[in-house]
Amino acid sequence: MDRKWMYSMNINDPEFVNGVQSFLIAAESNRVAKGDIEIYCPCSQCKNFVPYNNIKAIEYHLLKFGFVCNYTCWSEHGESLVDNSTSIHVSNANEKNDSYINDKHENLNEMLHDLEANGDIDQEDLQQLRFLKCKNRNIPIVAPKEMYAKPWNEWIEYEAIVDLHVEGKVDISFIHWWAMHLHSVVNGLRENKFTFLNPHHISSGECLRNDKQVVNHILETRRLNLGKEIYVAPYLKGRHWLLFVVCPNLRAGYIVDSAIEDNERNYYFPEIVERAFEIKFDWTMAKCFQQKGHWECG
Repeated sequence: MDRKWMYSMNINDPEFVNGVQSFLIAAESNRVAKGDIEIYCPCSQCKNFVPYNNIKAIEYHLLKFGFVCNYTCWSEHGESLVDNSTSIHVSNANEKNDSYINDKHENLNEMLHDLEANGDIDQEDLQQLRFLKCKNRNIPIVAPKEMYAKPWNEWIEYEAIVDLHVEGKVDISFIHWWAMHLHSVVNGLRENKFTFLNPHHISSGECLRNDKQVVNHILETRRLNLGKEIYVAPYLKGRHWLLFVVCPNLRAGYIVDSAIEDNERNYYFPEIVERAFEIKFDWTMAKCFQQKGHWECG
């Protein structure tokens, strides 16, 4: 089958876009037929090594990065290597393809060893492969019991791990995990004056839509941490991370933001903090020099 459209035209060309749609239909049909949960992404970044359970993520990657080289036969997605047709083979004849995919996982440790020894792969691809060898590719994280008034647990999704390596995006679960780690560290100190707010509960979206719940979270954290003087609050504003450091005993707050906004009036959070503590704060914009990159904030 002629699939010149995969490599001979611009990824914004309508024929390429339509071709991507035909691939997605074929890949999804193969996934359903085999009873799989995930589909391997054949973009030039993932190279059929990285699986997704959201087909929209694969569509996004293909329209952004294009296909991996020499993949005109969609062998990883149910297409026969013999006739290179567009039909999806779902019978017992597909056992060879199943075996190939299973062998990919079973032999991953050996492949990683060879790639590391020969230096034939860049570090980003190597990190992706290391994550692939984990049977459970989502990472469960649980907040320490004394961190919040109510139990909290979540997952670092595998897609978030891939996005970190491929696109440099820092998911909220990473920031929260790091806050949990810092909480555990400072909680072991003889004089611990720190406590942390849950970034899921205080983001700009939550402050805008559920300001009363944000106030309640602050008050619950305060009641649980009587005597603590410093509240550390990682804050997601749109797609940008910044940090609030709240010191109610000093009636002071500090804003660490590499985007360098003018003052606290550019954020929803300071006003909610003042409502929760029922005092007026003196807010200071800390000097924070922006590093290179779109996601340096995280």
